[in-house]
Amino acid sequence: MESLPVKPLPPNNNLGTGVLAEYLILLIVSLFLVILRSYVRLRVTKNWGWDDTAIIIAWLFFLADMVLMGFILHEGVGRHEVYLENPKQQILQIVKYNVFFQILVVICTLLTKFSICILILRIKNTKSLRWILWTMMGFMTSVTIAMVAVELASCIPLRKLWNPEIHGRCIHPNSVYNVAYIQSAFNVVTDLCLTISPILILWNVKISRKKKVLICLLMSLGLAATLSTILRNVFTPELLASSDFTHAIVPVTIVVILEMGSGIIAACVPACMPIMPILQPRINSMLSRYGYPLRSRSHTGRVGLGSGTSRGDAASTASSGGQIYTVHALEMNPKFSAV
Repeated sequence: MESLPVKPLPPNNNLGTGVLAEYLILLIVSLFLVILRSYVRLRVTKNWGWDDTAIIIAWLFFLADMVLMGFILHEGVGRHEVYLENPKQQILQIVKYNVFFQILVVICTLLTKFSICILILRIKNTKSLRWILWTMMGFMTSVTIAMVAVELASCIPLRKLWNPEIHGRCIHPNSVYNVAYIQSAFNVVTDLCLTISPILILWNVKISRKKKVLICLLMSLGLAATLSTILRNVFTPELLASSDFTHAIVPVTIVVILEMGSGIIAACVPACMPIMPILQPRINSMLSRYGYPLRSRSHTGRVGLGSGTSRGDAASTASSGGQIYTVHALEMNPKFSAV
């Protein structure tokens, strides 16, 4: 009788290093932009608002998730189960940390969307637009609360989820996944609405087409978060069908981290644009110092990379509220210091 061929073991690699590198890069880049945004709002445009507060809190949740991700990776995420020292116990620990990780993810995402909504209201704060945005975010908040409640009630008591020996009861995992799918669907719809809204609002504003395209591209950075949400829903069924949990969860983890990080970055970039009139002369000076040609002088006799603003004009523009770049950076209503 012929023996069945032995299935070869998978390579003993660790994808956790790549996951950690992705998280650190997004965390550092987003921190830089949050600090730059805070400087712009406090020192340049001097119009701090609730959108700035919301994005800082969102980043703090992003940082807290980084700590939880460290514990998750330490327990073996990124490696094949066959190479873990105690697979059963380590997976239970991963499940414990992952519950709180997912809760912080949805809260971080919600706060980021609140920040973008308030930023849009700085462009056009009409009653109808305000009603549409807050209604949309009301639904999003309700779904987020439902998601957190289902996560916390997945087992009663909750610690039974990672300690099966404790007496208690747990709901069917499908209930958690169904709410997660609904929350993801709302995320996608909300992201698309928040991306399209500035485009529709600004299309009839009397600024050059080039600047309109630039603004639309900046606001479209949020589509990276939308794509991440879609990919998360694509990868989740593969994770549920896999018998190698610690390795199969890596794609889902990567896109979840990307969703949070790209959302914060997309919310900060437009708000940082009023710093450009101050940085432009320094960039021009640095380029000329290293022999890079600058753009030819305009009819006003000024040399620049963008609008041709001189250093003195740039400083006065920035100090007066960044009038040029406030329009271009979705700051058209500086009077709304706290929407």
